[in-house]
Amino acid sequence: MVHVTLKRVTQKDIAHAANLSIAAVSMALKGSNALPAATIKRVRKIANRMGYVPDPALSALAAYRNTVRSRRSFAALAFVTLEPPDGPRHQLPSTRTLLEAAEARAQELGFTLQSFATRPAELSPSRLNEILTARGIEGVILAPGTEIGRGEGIVWDNFSVVATQPTCFRTGFHSVSSNPQADLSNCWQQLAARGHRRIGLVLNRQSERHSNEAWEAAHFISQRRHGVSAGDIVPNLTVHSPDTARAASRWVIENKPDAIISAQPGLAEDLRQSGFKLPQNLAYASINIEDESPATSGIARQSARIGSVAVDTITSLVQQGRAAASGVLTAISVESTWTEGTTL
Repeated sequence: MVHVTLKRVTQKDIAHAANLSIAAVSMALKGSNALPAATIKRVRKIANRMGYVPDPALSALAAYRNTVRSRRSFAALAFVTLEPPDGPRHQLPSTRTLLEAAEARAQELGFTLQSFATRPAELSPSRLNEILTARGIEGVILAPGTEIGRGEGIVWDNFSVVATQPTCFRTGFHSVSSNPQADLSNCWQQLAARGHRRIGLVLNRQSERHSNEAWEAAHFISQRRHGVSAGDIVPNLTVHSPDTARAASRWVIENKPDAIISAQPGLAEDLRQSGFKLPQNLAYASINIEDESPATSGIARQSARIGSVAVDTITSLVQQGRAAASGVLTAISVESTWTEGTTL
């Protein structure tokens, strides 16, 4: 019997055919922004014609070598927020849980996670861009509530980026988050199963716009799905932290909902302080019980899981050399769970 061994096409072969260096071919196959798009297209066309297939063993070795490169390369990751560590959003239990889990997972993988707060008076996006570049940081995780768009001072094409809120298709970033539509629909099902019809929705003005829109859409769909009549539809309320208790109390008195679905942290306690008895006078379900008083009924968002998966995702993107503008966007949804409390 004659065994025929086919020679594997290498990057060196492609480099010879393309009249380029091996390094240039490697960069082209990875889609590096350092090369012209025409060069990348030409190299990939030659590679396809020659039947080039990456060697999985070599790819694994390269990934390992990349993870042990000097710190200046990408052993450090950035966790970017829109407020300092003592800011109200950063102090929410859900945000702290997410950050702690992300830090722990990064350490397990041999990375460090450095926090940065982008505020115009203290650290502008353009200054942050300079710092990240100088430190050789290539991976950025955006904290919940952090919406820094393109053209706002950061050259996102130089970084791999993962947002921890469901905004990837609007901002152009990959994302790891809960599913806001599914979370609100779950609240509706729990309340409707207990006979509630006049269900009001309370939103937080400081929440991500995309999440508020998703919650409003799911609320509207749930009203129709459960056959709520026009007379039982309660107008939505959007509150801002300083006037939450007063605004919510006035809204409840005027609209008489028999149940509330809330995205406002701490609203259950605000209502109790205003004299409402939960659940005797008013049923209450939170879209995120991590930021509520103990024993609140509602959705547990699994912030720790979101933080660890975000790190897994960003390290993979960095090791592949995939910048924010490259490839197909991926939205990873971490399933939330319903937690039975004492407010229904």
